[in-house]
Amino acid sequence: MRHSDERGAVALITAIIISILLTIITTGLISLMVTELRQANDAEQSVRAYYAAQSGVEDGIRSVIAALPGQAQQLCGTAASRNTDLDPANPGVVGWTCQQITYSGSPTGSLPQPDKSTQIDVGTLPANANSMVISWDTTPAPGANFYNAPVGNFPAAGSWPYAAVLEAAMIDYPAGSFSASTPGQILLRNALMVPRPSGGGTYDYAAIKPGAGAGINPMNGICNVSRAYRCQVIINNPPRGRNMILRLRSRYTGTDYRVEFHTAANGGGSIIPVPDGAATIDITAKAGDVFRRVVYRVPYKNGAASGLDYVIYSDRDICKDFSTINGLIDYSRTVGCPY
Repeated sequence: MRHSDERGAVALITAIIISILLTIITTGLISLMVTELRQANDAEQSVRAYYAAQSGVEDGIRSVIAALPGQAQQLCGTAASRNTDLDPANPGVVGWTCQQITYSGSPTGSLPQPDKSTQIDVGTLPANANSMVISWDTTPAPGANFYNAPVGNFPAAGSWPYAAVLEAAMIDYPAGSFSASTPGQILLRNALMVPRPSGGGTYDYAAIKPGAGAGINPMNGICNVSRAYRCQVIINNPPRGRNMILRLRSRYTGTDYRVEFHTAANGGGSIIPVPDGAATIDITAKAGDVFRRVVYRVPYKNGAASGLDYVIYSDRDICKDFSTINGLIDYSRTVGCPY
C-alpha cells in the first residue's frame, strides 16, 4: 500500500510539473503571437499613417497654390490644421493631427572660397518690401583692421588681409509678360560691397547705376563685430512689384551671407518671409495609436522668367558675332564685333 501511495505521489508531481511546463510554453506562445500581431498591426497602422501624412502634404500643396500670392502661414493648433476623417468607415481613426505650413524666411548660405557665387531667385517683390539688407561674414575678427579695407584698387587675393568683399548683381524685370529683347525692361545693377568700420552703409536702389557701361557701384559695408553677420549693406526702396534675381560673389576670401527684406526703410519693421520662394509643409498624421511625420518643401514660384534662360548679364556692352559653315566656325569673319 505504501509503494502504491509513493507511485501515485510521483505521478501527481510529474503531472503537475508537466502541466506547469505546458502552461509556461502555451503562455509564451500566446504572448509571442500577441506581440507579432501587435507588431503587424503597428506596421499596418504605420503605413496608413504615412499615407495619411502624404495626403496632408498634397492638401498643403493645394493650400499653398490657392493662397498665392498671400502666403499666409498656418500653424498647428487651429481647426484648419487637423483632419481626422480620412477613413470613411471609421471617422476619426485615421487622419493628420497637425498640418503646419510656413514660408521660407531669408536666404542664407555660404560662399566658402574666393570667387564662389550663388544666385537667389527672389521672385516678385511684395508692395511692403521697403528695404533689403545684405549681410555677410561670420568669421571672428582677428583685429579691428580686418573690417577696414583701404580705398582704391584692391590687391591680389593672396595679400588680402580683410573681410570678404561681396559683389552683388541685382537684376530686376517686369513681373508680367515681357520680351527680353525690348530695351529697358531688364535692368542690371552691380555693386561691390567693401568692409568698412563706418561711413555709408545705406543706399537707395534707384541711385545704384543701372545699364550698360555703368561700371560697378562701390559701397561701404558697415561692419560691427557684435552682429552675427558682421558686415551689412542696406538698400532702400527695392523694385517693388518687379521680379528680382540676386547674384552674390565673394572676392578675395570666402564668406557666409544672408539676405533679408523688411517692411520699413533702413532695415526696420518686420522681416518678410518671401524671398526664396519655398514653403515648408510639416504634417503629423496618425492611424490608431501610431503617428508618422512628413516634412516637405515645395516651391511656390516659377523662378526666373523663361525669357531670361539664355541671357548674359553684364554691366557693359556685349558683342557676340560668329557663324558656322557645315558645323565649323568661320574665324575669317571680322564683320560685326571687333576682335
